[in-house]
Formats: sequence, C-alpha cells, structure tokens
Amino acid sequence: MFCPSNSRWALSCCCLVVAWAAEDAVAPLKALETLTAFEFEEKVLQVGNGSESQKVVPIVMFHQPWCEHCRNAIPELDQAAVSIAEGKYAMLPALKFYLFSCAEAGGKEICDLHCGTSFPSIMVFRDGRAIKYNRPRVANVFAWWIYRVTRPAVMELSEKTDWDGVQQRGLAFLLRVPAKHSKVETELILGNWQQLALDSLDKLDFFVAFEGKELADSIGGPVPSVHVGGPASYQLEPTAFEALEDEEVMKEWVQINQFEPVIALNPYNWGDVVSTELAAITLLHANDEEAAAALKVFQLKARELRTGRKYLFASLNVSDEESRMLISKKLPLFTPALLQGPQMFVFQEGSDGKLVYWEDPKFNRVLDLSILEVESLMASEEAKQDQSWECWAKHIRKASVRLGSHSPRSLAVAVAVPALVLYLMVKSSMALVGALFPAALQDASSKKSK
Repeated sequence: MFCPSNSRWALSCCCLVVAWAAEDAVAPLKALETLTAFEFEEKVLQVGNGSESQKVVPIVMFHQPWCEHCRNAIPELDQAAVSIAEGKYAMLPALKFYLFSCAEAGGKEICDLHCGTSFPSIMVFRDGRAIKYNRPRVANVFAWWIYRVTRPAVMELSEKTDWDGVQQRGLAFLLRVPAKHSKVETELILGNWQQLALDSLDKLDFFVAFEGKELADSIGGPVPSVHVGGPASYQLEPTAFEALEDEEVMKEWVQINQFEPVIALNPYNWGDVVSTELAAITLLHANDEEAAAALKVFQLKARELRTGRKYLFASLNVSDEESRMLISKKLPLFTPALLQGPQMFVFQEGSDGKLVYWEDPKFNRVLDLSILEVESLMASEEAKQDQSWECWAKHIRKASVRLGSHSPRSLAVAVAVPALVLYLMVKSSMALVGALFPAALQDASSKKSK
C-alpha cells in the first residue's frame, strides 16, 4: 500500500486501514473444511441419515460473511476440532468439521431449512436428526458438547461398581433387559431406549444392563425394568413404571423422573424444565411461616399426584433475588408487589418456544390441589396468559385490579395507569390514521367545524 510521506494525516489513515485489515484477517484453519451447496447433500445429509453404516459424524457451522459472531466462533470451533483430533476425547467416532456459507450459490435454501436466520448455527447430523448447539461459543465448551452428542447414545454396563460410579457423576438412566425374552420384544424395547437417548444426548446419560450379568442381577426384581440414579443431593424419587414397549410412556417417565418431586426453580434450571414441554404446577412462596407450611403440604401433594406422569411440580421463592429476576422477565403478574401469600399457577412452553401460564388468585389452596382443579384452571380463558395482544390487555387489567386492592394510593395508581395507557393508544392510533389518510382526516375536521 502507498502512503504519502509528506502527509501525517494520510500516514495515520493508512496505518489505521492496515490495522483494521490485520484485525479482520482470519488465521488459517487447521481442521475446518469449507462445504459447497453441491456437496452438502452428499457429505452431510447422506452421511447423517441414521443408517447402520454411518461411519462419520458431520458437524456443520452455518454462517454469513457479514456476521461478526460467526467470525469470532470459527477459530473457536477450529480449536475444538484440533483438540478432538489430538485424542483428548476418547470413544468418539470419526468426525468431519465443515463451514457452510449461507451466502454462496444455493446456500440460502439449505440454510432456510436447517437454521433459518440464526447465525452462527452449529449442528451435528447423526441418526437421521440435526442436533443444534445452544451454549457459549468457546473452544472448550464446543469440544465438551461435541463429545456429548457424538458418543454412543446407549452404553452397556456389566458391573455394579460401574453403575455406582455413574450415579456419583450425575443423572443416569438404566434399562435392564431379560436374557429370556423374544427377540422382537427385546429389539423394540432397546430401540425405544435408543431413541430416548438420542433425544437427550447433551443432557442425560442412558445405559443398558443384560440379565445374567452382575449389575442386572444385583438390582433384582422382574425384568425388563428401568431405573434412574444420581448423587444423593438430587433427591430423586422415581415413580413406578410399566409398558416398556410404548415409546411415549417411556419418554414421559424419563421426563418426570429426571427431576426431584418438587423442583426448586431458578434461572439456571428453567430451561431444563420448559424443554420437557410438560406443564409444571408451581407454588410461589416467600420465606415466612405461612409459606413454609404451604410448601410442606405442596411437597406431599406432589408425591401423590406426580405418579400420573402428566405434570411436573415446582416451587419458586420470591424472596430470592435471582428468582425475582426470573419472575419479572417471564411471569410479570407474580411480582412481589402483586402477590399476597403463597400462590399456585401452571406454566408450559410449547415446541414453538412460546411460554403460556395459567393463574387465578383463587388457585391458592394447596390442601385442595387436585388434577381436576389443575385441568379446570388450564381450560379457563380468563386464567390463560400468553404473548398475544389480548393477554397483554388482560395482564394490564389484572395487575391494576390487584394493585388497587392494596391501599387507596394503589387504587389511584391502578385507575390512572390503564387510563393513561388507553389515552396513549388512542392518540397513537389517531396519529397513524392521520399519517396514512391525511385528506380524510382533514375532511372530517372540516365537517365537524361546520
């Protein structure tokens, strides 16, 4: 580059351009291979189609040239790929790491199908499914996650000490398979277990033990059977289980029994709870004697009602600062200013990622809690709160009434705020109409003045 020596200003600009270029320059990649749209079908979809002959697991980062987060993530993924190639993670199949630009010819259609407009998107293709990465984009987390989602979905355990060690490390599910069982039934049960494991690769560990070996025989009882274990601090209380041939029943059992009878909700486990897509019956409480008594009864009720495997049970402490932040963000109708004593509600997040919750101030008698009462609450349109405009208006009305019931000053605020909101909405609407149809508005004003 030519920089005029007689101009300090020009020299400074040239140096700045060089610095920017150096900052944007991408270091040579060691383990990532660029993939074209023409190659995507052959090297990714055909390889990761779930056939028994799959020998390689493709890992793809979908990116855009303009995406700064993509530029930052690429070297991190490359570093993770290098560490895996150096053998720092054992028991992994052969892996192939690819970069796919959504800006290249034919790339948009592929990206629309697999990642939409979310960049960068990192996905592992195996067993006929695409598993999406949703954690911090740094090398060590990449490597850990890739190990989790590319390992064998179900691993066999033979010794009792193996199962003891697995339980000490974290949550684990075990299937005991009988030695004398029809081949068709055994394959069906193992197939269902495999599918459940694939659905939860990055969160849960699944194992199998065959009758006739030490572990399966040491547990005892009829086979086939399923078991869950973990550290004592997890306070697991697995429910009884039947119908091993039914994949949906197995899935419900796993979803319910990965948690303790009453989950102490916080911002860190919220995602795990909503990812089950099960409705969670939740007790809101503070740190006082009334709340302690209500929580004790709620825990007894949860143990009684969770055997139906239809609902999760949780508690949320409004005295905890982090829990208050969660309430403010997700459940604004339950801010401490609007809460009077322990209160129950039900929440659920669907496959579309949208949160719905049902609440009613009268739904607060823990001693009378029943599945029938929960179903009645969830059938009520008045109790339902979601992200629609109708529910937003309902939220304003409910919050105003509850705030107004506290004191005369609160009542004044409760009347003034909705009135102000309504006034601003009408004013904004009139301004919008005036901008879109100025002539019509002017004619209306002229007729009114006459």
